[in-house]
Amino acid sequence: MSNIMMRQLSSVSILLFAFASSAPAHDFCVDSSAAIQGALTAAQSNGEDDTILIRTGHYLLDTDLSAGLTFSSTEAHSLTLIGGFDDPQCQGAIDLAGPGSVLDGEVAVRPLIVSNAAGAVSITALTFANGFVAGTGGGLNVGAGAVTVTLSRFYLNRATGANAQGGGLFAVAVAGPVELHNNLIWYNRATKVGGAALYQADAVNGDGSVELNTITANTTDTLAEPGGLRLTGGGAPCAANFGVDNNIVWNNHVTGGSDFGVFCPHTRNTNDIGVVTPGSTDIGFTSDLSVDSQFVACGTCGNLELEWKSPLVDAGTSNVTLHGFDLAGKFRQQGLKVDIGAFENDVIFRNAFDSNAP
Repeated sequence: MSNIMMRQLSSVSILLFAFASSAPAHDFCVDSSAAIQGALTAAQSNGEDDTILIRTGHYLLDTDLSAGLTFSSTEAHSLTLIGGFDDPQCQGAIDLAGPGSVLDGEVAVRPLIVSNAAGAVSITALTFANGFVAGTGGGLNVGAGAVTVTLSRFYLNRATGANAQGGGLFAVAVAGPVELHNNLIWYNRATKVGGAALYQADAVNGDGSVELNTITANTTDTLAEPGGLRLTGGGAPCAANFGVDNNIVWNNHVTGGSDFGVFCPHTRNTNDIGVVTPGSTDIGFTSDLSVDSQFVACGTCGNLELEWKSPLVDAGTSNVTLHGFDLAGKFRQQGLKVDIGAFENDVIFRNAFDSNAP
């Protein structure tokens, strides 16, 4: 495995080690919708920690399977899904700059649901697109002992129904942390919380972490619920803990609505947040921004890069876990500080070699 890939997966590896440091492991390399589901089915009961490596490709799940992908296990073993492999044998580095591995629900099915309460689940470098479900988690619904989602994209997913949360993502951790790092969550919709809803049941075994994500243009059908991101957890009042750093949670609300709701103890540093949901935990942070993010116009390209003049460039907190790369595969922190959001601006090209430079 290359040094690049090792750096990208360092946080995933640490999380899995905490759950199963000496367990046997099995790797799958798959390149079709049927092969992905076959690997998930085999991994449910093989008595091993499983890693499913997914080749670059556009997987049309309703056309291929007439259903979304599913995994449900009661075993105390971890599941890791990693996309973006160009190599036929799933060798070498993840290609973050390429078309990626797209799990497409075709506006008919949810791309993936995972249940693994006794083990950890880690998802890296996958795209969840065009999902539709009468329920929770339009793009991805994952419940596990601990959950990590990193370097992934969620767009044009929808969750419907009276209490449907997380148009893009719904994640629950029952025995460890929820970690959401370096993701783009864009143009998703739900009855409650259009972008992502995260729930952490256990406050004892680790703090949740939300870092370097771009969450924008999501929609909620319930005005009292945030359009972009909701964080909550077990206990009354909520006893879960979250660290929230360097995220864009912007332009996810209509008049009278909000972008971000957090109902647990937490720390926040240098986020760009639009409107905070009434009733959220208020601990008087002063380092957050509330400004137009100024994305580079790209139509439907799926990359929300920052303009060179964006106030979010070099505006982040650099003493957080940087994970090595941004969502487009560029090295993190190319300026004096890390940029806010999922994409790092190429500040080295500001001398007019960059088309976005003056």
